Amino acid sequence: MSIEPASFLRFDSSGEVRRSDFLDERGKKPVRGGLLCPQIWPSPDAEGWGHIAVPLGVVHPAHAAAIGARLGLSAEDVLAVARGEGWLDGGAVQRGEVMDETQLDASFAGGLVAADPSVEEWIVRRVPVLAPAQRPPRRMAGGGEVPDPVGFAYVSFINVKERAQRLHELKAPEMIVALMRARAQAAFEALIDALDGRVRTPWRELASLRFAVPVVKARAKPKAAPRRKARKGARPLTCGAAVVGEAGILVSRGDETALLARPGEEPRRYATPSLIVRAVSDDGRTALLTHARAATLHLLDLDNGVWLETGRDDFPRGLVRQEADDSFVVDVPRRRERPVGRHPALAVSSPDQRFVWVADPLTYGGIYECASGELVAWPVLGWLEATEDSDPADDAIRHVGAAFVCTPRDRFRFFTGGRVIEGDAERELPDGIDDVLAAAFDRTGDRLLVITADAALVLALDAEVPALVARYEL
Repeated sequence: MSIEPASFLRFDSSGEVRRSDFLDERGKKPVRGGLLCPQIWPSPDAEGWGHIAVPLGVVHPAHAAAIGARLGLSAEDVLAVARGEGWLDGGAVQRGEVMDETQLDASFAGGLVAADPSVEEWIVRRVPVLAPAQRPPRRMAGGGEVPDPVGFAYVSFINVKERAQRLHELKAPEMIVALMRARAQAAFEALIDALDGRVRTPWRELASLRFAVPVVKARAKPKAAPRRKARKGARPLTCGAAVVGEAGILVSRGDETALLARPGEEPRRYATPSLIVRAVSDDGRTALLTHARAATLHLLDLDNGVWLETGRDDFPRGLVRQEADDSFVVDVPRRRERPVGRHPALAVSSPDQRFVWVADPLTYGGIYECASGELVAWPVLGWLEATEDSDPADDAIRHVGAAFVCTPRDRFRFFTGGRVIEGDAERELPDGIDDVLAAAFDRTGDRLLVITADAALVLALDAEVPALVARYEL
């Protein structure tokens, strides 16, 4: 599967791959210009290469020595310039962060060419794309298919490269352009590693996992979630939901979380300022919540109403942790984490915490298994596409009320956009259930809890049409 470095400079292509998509939004037909483009590869066993155009150029590490010989630099200095870790100044490399236009023009592949035009023959401006038969997909839990590591490396490179090119064309601030061009070079090098079979382990050690105790103001009146639809650009509503045991439901709205419908118990209410419930332990005694904006993690003892600073042996098992602009899937028992993207716009756990669904602005995300860190399913891209009312300048995915579960039949079932989706089958919610603020499945996937502005609704999913079986006024 490896591609010789020289082939990145001279090769025959059957067409340009312009998009990181594989199939259409229903997951059935290859997308024109995508990584399975039928115009480039008419059949699944078709041979030949496609290509990804890279107008800004990238540098193959194997060519660094040859470029350095032209410029009187070491290979390490050439790679530092290509990666945006420095810039050329009078024939010497100045190390540091690229900050202004002069430094930007003297860094990356363009800076190397500006120093000596003969270097152009070593700059990669077309990246070869292997035929689909050489990068077959993997079949994952639930019966779906996801790309192999090489396919994912192509997706990552296309997405970052396109973002860098767009920012360059818009003449964005130099520091932002430099950051994205550095990421494009890094994604290119990661693609080379994937092609050569050098897939790096995604895990890193997690020294500690801290659960914070929130500040609860005495005598503060809990604020319920607004009953009107949030305005465009407004902060997301602090609403969350989880199914507790066989019949209980946990609902967080505004600054309050309520435990309802647990057999033989009166409803319980907890002050949870700006916190969103994410998961509940198997025995229904502990809940995991996150802050709506600060991304802090919190554990609540539902029996005693006290906040815990350490987790239990069996809870939480897996979660999504955010740090600055990055998000990580955390395998809690093994104290390790792996990066899964930046600026997470969607981070949802399955009821048993075996899986998390993470989406960020650059990709439409996927389902990760917490214990292995592997991507095990790729939701249909069309589910998360922006609506007609979305601001084209806003790249963040806006998707309130998404939920999913891995059923006992080893199939993933999703709720998103007012629909219950499993494979090719879709079921609409009953009429009158609109503006869902939060949702959660039970552990079997046969019941769905949805939260609206004024009620918590429990739906049975064991029939062709979801049926309302319980309603609780909020």
